[in-house]
Amino acid sequence: MKWIKFMAFTICSFACLLLLGFILFWFAGPYILKNVGGPPLPDMTKENALKLLEAAGGADKINREASTLLNQWGGNDSKFLDESELAKSPAIYALYTNCETYSGSLYTGTSVAVWSDFPNGDPSNGLVRCVKIEFGNHQSHKRFYILNQNQAVTFNMPSNWFQVASNIFASK
Repeated sequence: MKWIKFMAFTICSFACLLLLGFILFWFAGPYILKNVGGPPLPDMTKENALKLLEAAGGADKINREASTLLNQWGGNDSKFLDESELAKSPAIYALYTNCETYSGSLYTGTSVAVWSDFPNGDPSNGLVRCVKIEFGNHQSHKRFYILNQNQAVTFNMPSNWFQVASNIFASK
């Protein structure tokens, strides 16, 4: 009798977990499938990067705002910025929205951060303090690094990056 109760409990538990998994996939599945295995993000070229910068107000305006953000959020801690924190940086916010549009509806991972990073995860490239705009998703993404124009910073550019302006770099 105990064995039958145990089996009934096990089968009911399994059925509940299966039902819960089905319900979760029903709601989350379309989002997951949309963001996994999609086509790669189009290659970023210098011409495309310059168009995105110009549509946002130009490199000079973006540089001024990036310097302000980097001075405001000093130190080596990284911080993601939300729309309210970008309200005083309209050019950077415009570049953020331009990158989101460039990515298209298949890619939902656009973010802006004051960032300390090793480009491509390689410490030999040196630690870079910058405003980072990342767009795409985990499978296919691009980045802009906007370094502080008021500081002497060396960016040992990885081979899959290019220089857009004196202190603005983009990944291909």
